Amino acid sequence: MSLKTVVAAAFRHLRKERLQKVEFIYYISIDRKWMNKDQAAFLIERARDEGLITMVEGAWVPAFDPAEVEIPLGFKPSADVLEKHDPVLS
Repeated sequence: MSLKTVVAAAFRHLRKERLQKVEFIYYISIDRKWMNKDQAAFLIERARDEGLITMVEGAWVPAFDPAEVEIPLGFKPSADVLEKHDPVLS
């Protein structure tokens, strides 16, 4: 599953348009138990680097409409969402 799906899941399941870093980390690592806190923090950095989220007035805001992303029932991201993909090697 894609990084975009993980980000969309956080915003949709928490029913918020803006998330603080701690809310995002809590959702990913404690609520869903998808990864540990350090990995969740890294996931935020990856999402920022990929242009999926932006910082607005101290909170993370999605750069896309999370409602348009299909999140499969029972969704759980694989470890590859933490890997940076080099477009030159693809």
